[in-house]
Amino acid sequence: MNRRMGRTVACATAIAAALAAVGVTSTSSQAVGSDRKAARYAAIVHEDPTASLDSDGNLYYTEPVPSAAAVRARQAVPALAPQFPLSQTFQLHSQPGSDRTILLDFDGATVSGTAWNSEGLPNGSHPAWTLDGNASTFNNNERTLIQEIWQRVAEDFAPFDVDVTTEDPGTAGIVRSGAGDQVFGARALITPSNAVDQLCDGDCVGIAYLDVFDQVGGDSQPVWVFPQYYEDNAKGIAETVSHEVGHNLDLEHDGNSQEGYDSGHAPWAPIMGNSDFEPISQWSKGDYDDADNQQDDFAVIAGAGLNLRTDDAGNSVGAASALPDGTAYIASRTDKDFWALGQCSGSVKVTATGAAVGTNLDIELRLYDAGGTQVAVNNPLSAKVDADVASGMNAAITTSVGAGQYVAAVDGVGNGSPKTGYDDYASVGAYTLTVTGCEGGPVDPGGETPSAPQSLSASPDPSGTSALISWDEPADEGGSAITGYEVTVGGVTDSVSAATFSYEATGLSRGETYDVSVVAVNDAGAGAAATTSFSTGDVPGPPVITGAGSGALGGKVTASVRWAPPADDGGSAITGYVIKATRWSVLGSALWSGSTDVLPASQLSSSLQLPKAGIWSFRVRAFNDIGTGPLSKASKRVRGR
Repeated sequence: MNRRMGRTVACATAIAAALAAVGVTSTSSQAVGSDRKAARYAAIVHEDPTASLDSDGNLYYTEPVPSAAAVRARQAVPALAPQFPLSQTFQLHSQPGSDRTILLDFDGATVSGTAWNSEGLPNGSHPAWTLDGNASTFNNNERTLIQEIWQRVAEDFAPFDVDVTTEDPGTAGIVRSGAGDQVFGARALITPSNAVDQLCDGDCVGIAYLDVFDQVGGDSQPVWVFPQYYEDNAKGIAETVSHEVGHNLDLEHDGNSQEGYDSGHAPWAPIMGNSDFEPISQWSKGDYDDADNQQDDFAVIAGAGLNLRTDDAGNSVGAASALPDGTAYIASRTDKDFWALGQCSGSVKVTATGAAVGTNLDIELRLYDAGGTQVAVNNPLSAKVDADVASGMNAAITTSVGAGQYVAAVDGVGNGSPKTGYDDYASVGAYTLTVTGCEGGPVDPGGETPSAPQSLSASPDPSGTSALISWDEPADEGGSAITGYEVTVGGVTDSVSAATFSYEATGLSRGETYDVSVVAVNDAGAGAAATTSFSTGDVPGPPVITGAGSGALGGKVTASVRWAPPADDGGSAITGYVIKATRWSVLGSALWSGSTDVLPASQLSSSLQLPKAGIWSFRVRAFNDIGTGPLSKASKRVRGR
């Protein structure tokens, strides 16, 4: 059965099942879960033409081949020098010993007895990736590119407790034998196989099932990546691997109202969109402009079986850890690593450097003395150099200090907001720290640090661009008088005096959620943190279309549409709606679009006079005092007459 036929038949079956689920009478949780899954999959297939359903009703994605123009537009980037001895290319591990594995399989594999075979792929072997046409050996150039692809994928999954590897762990390391088996993962088969012809009619760069990473039995493996369509470009192949494994982890596509794959904006793009042409590719929660998918990638990935790495450093000046021996990691937006530099004097240089290629971590570096007073900070602004490289991701401090003990703090930060750049949501990943002018070793601040400030609150301004943070002094100031407070809002830290109990955070973005922490500082260092969060006002979310139909009014061409208000009004009352009407050809291409004037907030349906008879669909967007929200999903198509 070819893909298109399979999609048509299976889609009809799944949609029928989803409709039947509306009237289901079973109280079994398994039956309800199955019905919800069928309904979800039917909705995805309806909205996303790259999604298909197999004969068992399971969903997989086929990623289309980039256009010839897109391939030509990609800059030719020289191969990077290998980071490891070439002889070790097939023994690379990002986190050896982890129970979870993502295998990058370049040397070919036999695929049989899987869901892919049930869908028409013959049992058999698929060849190794090759540049020189000899699939039996790997030359130096091939090994170098494999190392770069591995580095890029390892960085995408650096915050998680998973081993990205080029060394095959065997079936037991990938396939989950039962619910109690906690050793499992995904196999990404990177192959120029003719499976691409059998599974997607020769027009896709990758194929993967949705939500099967922790599946018992493993019959939905492998993930397929076809490198020939990227002209063997390391970044393109790596982005496809991470994207397809993301589907295994239950992530859907990040698109927008115009495109199924959002291409981001310099220098950033979402991994589950089209991240091939921006140097910073990160996980997302759908808060960029016009996003059509608000999945919280980190939460979904955790639900699919990948937890975050264990924190490897202290979280305050007083709890600073000894300098890392090798690579360290920022694993979440709230993770900040404090490292004890020991005794320092004179000229001191501290450098924090992200992953050698494909870094996702935009580093801010701070230097503190043992009492918690900030000495220096460095956070270069990132910028796009080309599709593979961003500048301003690393940070370095060079300064002269008096003799004493000091602490360096590393944090992942953003550049602007998700609408103009990116925030610290997925500014995570690997880094190394180098220090000159210090002895190293633990910092001994002496004494006791304060307890957490009390009664912390945050009051956002109605404008959505500022907030007032307030608190009371700690119940216990520790072993010495409080010398000040450190206030962190959205990953940006500022200091205020000991007599100050409020702070105005400015320059905020609308529609964002900000984490807040406040710590009191005394001579022994920073104390325990009081934490809270707040959300700034935003434009409304998309309305929900509830119906559309044809109509007739005095011989004029009309149709009707009904909708429900957005689930999220953005924190401000809805003030009106606008309807966008689109006329379609019989072949499915848009012929004309137009919008109505603003309708009152109380109006949740409308009869529209259309300029011409034909097939029409409708989308609705809401307004509030802050601005215009995104378009709803399209209504069913109706005939205007």
